[in-house]
Amino acid sequence: MFHIDGITPNRTDIPSETLSIEKDDINSAHNELNDECEPDFVGIGCPHCSITELAKIARLLKGRKVSIATWIFTARQTKALADIRGYTSDIEASGAKLVCDTCMAVAPLKGRFRCLATNSAKACFYGRGSNSFKTRFGSLERCINAAVSGKWK
Repeated sequence: MFHIDGITPNRTDIPSETLSIEKDDINSAHNELNDECEPDFVGIGCPHCSITELAKIARLLKGRKVSIATWIFTARQTKALADIRGYTSDIEASGAKLVCDTCMAVAPLKGRFRCLATNSAKACFYGRGSNSFKTRFGSLERCINAAVSGKWK
């Protein structure tokens, strides 16, 4: 756990340890998550996508088709709400799959793909460690564009 002054709610004690993170630290971490590879799998939702994220994904995919395997991870209850709001149909019409109640750490992915594109550092960790993937880390928009084009641009 960590505390961000002015952001973290319900703070009870001032942390005894502090850590300063500079822009160079963030750039270095970002670079370490990006291998030289073209994605053959896009995984979004680690942790699971919220309804707000599903709405954005639906908007980004509406009227488009994915060209590589694209899995969107969410909770069953969130998917039920996405069904009602029409997000599921837009996502699935693109060829992407909504996957409920599992995640990239335990889903049967090992040996199926070589390079994961994701917007989650956690997914990069599990992709590399549990599934032996190379990884590409970027924004949701960049990942969806990779899903459609098959290229990391």
